[in-house]
Amino acid sequence: TLFRSIGADGQPLPQGAGTAVGDSVDRQIEWLRNLPQEISTATITYDPRTRLRFVDVPSALASEFKALKGRVVHFFAIVRKQTKGIDLEKRVFFITDLAIFLATLNSDVKRYIEVGDIDEIVIEPGTTRLGFRSSAQYDLVITCATHEHRQEIVSVLQKVYNYHSGGRSIPVTEIQNHQRIEAFLKLQQPPDFKMPTMKLTSKEDLIEKIRERRDVVLHNAQITSSASSTQKPSDANLHNMSPEQYNELRKRIAEGMDLEWRQDEALHQLRKRRDELNKQLNDCNREVIRLNRLFDDHIRDGCRDGIQLPGAIPTAPGSGVIPSSRGVGKFRPEANGLFFIKVDPVQINCELDVQRLCFSNDFLFTGHPNGFINIWDLQTTNEEGLTSEQPLLRTLREHKGRVTDLICDQAHLFSASTDGTIRKWELRTGRCVVSYLPAPKSSESNHVSLKPVNAISFDGKQLISGGDDMRLCLWDTETGSLFTYDGHNAPILGVKRFEDRAITIDWGWMHLWDLRTGRIERSVNDKYGGLQCVDFNGAMAVCGSAGGDITVWDTERGAGETINGHKDDVFQVQIAGRAAITASGDYTVKMWDIDQNKFLGNFDESHPFETRCFQMTDRRFIAGQGQFVKIWT
Repeated sequence: TLFRSIGADGQPLPQGAGTAVGDSVDRQIEWLRNLPQEISTATITYDPRTRLRFVDVPSALASEFKALKGRVVHFFAIVRKQTKGIDLEKRVFFITDLAIFLATLNSDVKRYIEVGDIDEIVIEPGTTRLGFRSSAQYDLVITCATHEHRQEIVSVLQKVYNYHSGGRSIPVTEIQNHQRIEAFLKLQQPPDFKMPTMKLTSKEDLIEKIRERRDVVLHNAQITSSASSTQKPSDANLHNMSPEQYNELRKRIAEGMDLEWRQDEALHQLRKRRDELNKQLNDCNREVIRLNRLFDDHIRDGCRDGIQLPGAIPTAPGSGVIPSSRGVGKFRPEANGLFFIKVDPVQINCELDVQRLCFSNDFLFTGHPNGFINIWDLQTTNEEGLTSEQPLLRTLREHKGRVTDLICDQAHLFSASTDGTIRKWELRTGRCVVSYLPAPKSSESNHVSLKPVNAISFDGKQLISGGDDMRLCLWDTETGSLFTYDGHNAPILGVKRFEDRAITIDWGWMHLWDLRTGRIERSVNDKYGGLQCVDFNGAMAVCGSAGGDITVWDTERGAGETINGHKDDVFQVQIAGRAAITASGDYTVKMWDIDQNKFLGNFDESHPFETRCFQMTDRRFIAGQGQFVKIWT
């Protein structure tokens, strides 16, 4: 529609308010009054609807963005888009009379959001970051070159939105100084997302629309004129009217379109109600974030207050207490903190290098290079803790290759090996009750040799595995059925399951899977490569790499931050609450605050043996170092 009945307060005008429309109609047709008599691309250097000038593509990018030549563009600049961690890649951001675009430097459009679909603009103080909330799509964040640069983007968008919405503005929210913009926006691309059909207005089409709209004004003036009016306003004399003639024309237009205004009132009220609900939702989200922070602080402070131990104890926000056997301690399983307490470990000599280990119900399972799995009794014998004489209960000898992973529950043990098999052991009898053999690919012979299985993860019913065959295998341990999913182009080195989602890694890629559909939700490329191990808690994934890097990934946003944590390869990582534990070939076991990506301290230094595996439980920390196992209680 050409005109909308919006008053100064943003409310629809009532029926019959033809003369009261006054300034509102002035705003809508003022640009028609001020047009030159001859309308062409040569005489119009700005969009008269919004009074925004046309901008040209810089010559350095003209060849890549030649599709914008002769199009209506109001803003064009280089911005930066966060991809992984602190890495910011250059992007081209431009605004037309219809939408905002984000494209690569070679003109590949990555995001297209129509201006009418922008529900809120979010500003992060102290930075030049700018966010766009859109209920029609997922949200967008960019980093501008300067604060003036950001303000110009907001100003241009407001003018375009003001025209298309009939006088309304996009809500602008400035978050608090200590908060990050990612907490308020949904930046994860939905699995079913499809890029909308992109629209660009040519300057010739805009000129034609201006002519048509001016003709509509003249036509409405003609059909609503009184019977005594015989003179038809012409295209040439519209802007030469006297004030009295123009006021009379304005009144007739308002009366003629009064019915359309009343029909549009319901739509306007719906939009207003939607804006109110969106504002309430934003306020609720901010309150949830504030309460979560207060809760975390309370738990952390309460954890410190609940411990009565002599001397100064370094504390850090991560998971419960490892009580000291030499002092008074209080175990708080509900706490979310890691506590470093100096306790002498008990040591077991396994006589073979310990590749993997796991612990359950006071029994320790160790896997070795020759395929043997030893079962040890770790039951406490006195109040001071474990004795140093721990009996070897049993040795399981079915595997023909190195043991690569171990997982146990109350009644069974699962083991993976380089012999290509996964075995399920009954702990009561020590028998191998099931041997899982991955099916060969359709392109391979049924007699092909089995490829090593590198990692397994178990949730109580289903077991997932990954190995050198580059497939994710999902086993139903009750029925024995097998489902395989392709997605990797290199051997899978780590898998970790959490509810219906799983993380898998190869040398350079991490995939987030939806196990209900067998589809990949998100893929992240580590440009440095060398991924070796991973842990996953549903929201965060922590990867350890060759060379010592540790990367903390936010799996919802696909963003990560890399910490240069060790001086040698990282062999294993475990998430514990808001902390992570890593073991490396530099002979150290370290702890990290993954909320702040901050180093908390060394838990143990194992020279001359590397710590290749460990497990932290509620009351114990067990590490495999060379041919020895150390147990802290």
